[in-house]
Amino acid sequence: MATTVDSRRETVSLIGSDKVEGTAVYGADDQKIGTVQRVMLDKVSGKVAYAVVSFGGFLGMGEDYYPMPWPNLKYDTDLGGYRVGITEAQGRPQVQSQH
Repeated sequence: MATTVDSRRETVSLIGSDKVEGTAVYGADDQKIGTVQRVMLDKVSGKVAYAVVSFGGFLGMGEDYYPMPWPNLKYDTDLGGYRVGITEAQGRPQVQSQH
C-alpha cells in the first residue's frame, strides 16, 4: 500500500518542523520561558538533536538563544507547549561582569 504525503503538518506520531517552531516553552514552574526558534537535526541519524530556544527580548529584539537537548523538552497538552525541567532564571544565559 502506497503512502501519500498531503498538506497535514501533524499526525498521531509526527509533527512538521514548521509547526514546532514558535511553540511556547514552559519552565518547571509552569511559567513561559521562551519559544522554540528552530530544531537542529543530526545529519547522519536524521534525529532531532536539540531545539534552539529564545529567551526574553521584546518584539524579536534583545532575545537570547540557548540550545536545549531535544530529549529535555516534553510536550504538555494542558499547556499547549513544551515543558522543560528548569526555570527561566536557570536557563537564561548569564552575562559575566567585567570588573
